[in-house]
Parts: sequence; structure tokens; C-alpha cells
Amino acid sequence: MRILKKTGLIILMLIVLAIFKYVVAAINPAPFIFYTSILTNLQWFLLLGLALWLLMQLLFLRKMKVPLWWAALILVVLLSLGEWVCSYLLQHAEKVGPNMHAYLLDYYLRRERPLPEATSDCARYDAELGYTYRFNGQCDRSAPEFSDTMYFNIAGLRDDEASLKGPEIICLGDSYTVGTGVGQQQTWPQVLEQTTGMKVLNAGISSYGTARETMLFKRLDTSQLKYIVIQYCFNDVHENSLYAKDGKLDIRTEQEHIDIVNHHKWATKYYPLKRVLTLSQAIVQDKARKLIGRKNGLIDPPGAVFDTSYVGPASYDLVQILYRSGIDFNKVKVIVADMNRYPVFDHHLTDSARIYMQQPQFNDAFRKSVQFIDISKINDQQYYYPLDNHLKAEGHELLAVLIAEELKRLRAASY
Repeated sequence: MRILKKTGLIILMLIVLAIFKYVVAAINPAPFIFYTSILTNLQWFLLLGLALWLLMQLLFLRKMKVPLWWAALILVVLLSLGEWVCSYLLQHAEKVGPNMHAYLLDYYLRRERPLPEATSDCARYDAELGYTYRFNGQCDRSAPEFSDTMYFNIAGLRDDEASLKGPEIICLGDSYTVGTGVGQQQTWPQVLEQTTGMKVLNAGISSYGTARETMLFKRLDTSQLKYIVIQYCFNDVHENSLYAKDGKLDIRTEQEHIDIVNHHKWATKYYPLKRVLTLSQAIVQDKARKLIGRKNGLIDPPGAVFDTSYVGPASYDLVQILYRSGIDFNKVKVIVADMNRYPVFDHHLTDSARIYMQQPQFNDAFRKSVQFIDISKINDQQYYYPLDNHLKAEGHELLAVLIAEELKRLRAASY
């Protein structure tokens, strides 16, 4: 009878917590994701505690009475150890198998990945581009695999003031160009500047597609410009498609930008035992889905096939946007590097783009100016963070070397 009463009490608490989640959502929706996570994991804690207590009752049978708080105390100790293990695995995801990696990746992307474009310290709203980085600002980013500080110049770019005045090379791109996870001087544009001795401006902004990159380009000083390096990514596809169709972007309102920043703030906020409770719950739920015949619901599960049907339309959109960008192709050479997250490196986009460029609506100056380079040497796990999938410092260094080699080739061909 005593066991039934306490079991019933815990079940009642689970129901009350479920109702409370809906109440919290109605009262204050902004931090709802944070409080929902806490309440859901509290429910999970109660279920685990109940299961452990019942198991202890079964093991001891009638030899002794096991207080419920014993089970709670033991569970806290076990979960604390589990939190340390989860933290270690998040920092060393290269040491786990593909299934555990999928669980860690799913957790990291939804619960801890720092996005500068969705952080108030890093980004500011821009009516034309959606957002830029803060003028003369800085922001610190911390993740299990890295921590770094981003410093922004007066134009809101991750570079110094001197690079804004008459750069010879402008680098456009997204987070691979900004340098997520590496120091200011370790980004490939900075390494390229050190390698070539030319003035280089890092004009990358995380999550920008080619469309916004070329719009941003029009705000920059091009008086001394000789080369533009454009880092393309699969993430550009949707934005480029909209822009190539009617020359417009689906820019969020300022309030929508604020809502996204708030959501990201609360979604990534840490609290004690967050990692172990969230991960263990996800693993149990996933195993249960498999037992009843449902598919794995994780992001990029092992063995997933990456769809490359986007390549044809995406390459055509890219070529159209470049051609209409306002770049003076008679004076400037353009280098395009197709940079996709490891291990997805489908460079059919490069071949497809070259074919589209031969169509009669594009002039010879455009064809001669735009060059697509092969960066397949960088397709190696050692150059990427296992979870964040951005380049490590070694990857930035290699990418800078590959681009410098192409610049050297272009200079030699011009003589």
C-alpha cells in the first residue's frame, strides 16, 4: 500500500508538471522553450527516480524499507556523473560511434550551438539584409568544442578598420568565412592576407547566401579591388533561389528578428543536469520508436543519403546572381569556392555552373573573370569540428593556401 501511494503521488506530480507547462506558455511565451525543457527534464527525473526506487524495493524485497529520498540521492549522484560524461563526449565527439554522434549532434544543434546572427551581442537588425554584425562591437562565443571572441569594425565586419580602406581582395561568405570556432587572426581571409601580402577584407557574415553577400558588397570600398573570393555553401540555395526569381529577399521584420534572438537565448541557456537528462531522454525515446517500427527521427542519422538534386537549379541561380551583382568583370577577377559541410562535398555544382556560364546571355568578360576552384583537399575530418562542422584553424590555413595558389595562377596568366 505504501508503494502504491508514493507511486500515485509521483504520477500526480507528473500530471501537474504537464499542466504547468501549458500555463507557463500562456503567461510568458518568450522563455517558454527554456522552462519547458526544465519541466520536461524534471518529469524525466521523477520517472527515473520512481523506476530506481521500485527497482531497489524489488531487490531488497521485505528485508528493509527503502526511503524514496535514498533513490533520489543516488539518482542525483549518478546523473551528476552522467553530466560530466556527456560534457566530455560533447568536447570529444570524434571518440564516439556514429549512433552516439547522431544523438550528440541533435542535442548540440538544438540546445547549445552559438549562432552569432541570433545573439544580441553579435548581431543588429538591418532592414535590407536582415541583420549585420554590430558596428565597433565584440561578442564572446562558447561551445563545448571551442570558445572565441569576435571583434567587428565600423562596418560590422569581423576585421580591422584598415582593411575597409581600399582592400585588394574582398572575401564574401557565411560562417565558414567569418571563422566560427577560430580566433580573429586564424580565419582564412586573415591567413590569405598574411600569405599574399595583399590587403584583404573579411566581409563574411554567418548564414548569408550569395544574394546578400553581393548586396553587402555594394556597401564596400572597391577603389583598389582586384579579386573577390566568394565562399559558396549549400545553405545559400534557398536564399539564392528567391533572389534569382524576382530580385527580392524574404527579409524578416525587426520584431521577427528580436523573437529569433530571444528564442535562441532561451534555447541555449544552460541549467544543472541539462545535458544528461536531455540526451538520455532522447536516446530512450529514439530506441522506443525503433521498437515499435518507427523511423529514426534524429538529424542526419547514420547512413542517410544526401539529396543532390538541388545542384542544377542552385548553380543556375548562382550564375545569374553573380552576373547581375554589379561587379566590374573587366577589372576584377572572381574566385568561387564551393564549401559544403564535411563529409558532404558534392562539387557537381561547380561543373554545372561552368556549363551555364557558356550560355549566350553571359558575356566574355564574365566568363573570363569568374573562376571555380577545387578545394576537395579540405574534405578530411581532421579539418572540422566533429559536432559544429566548421573548419578548425588547420582547415582555414589549408583553404587560404588553396586560394593563394589560385591567385598566383591568375596573376601569372594575366602577364
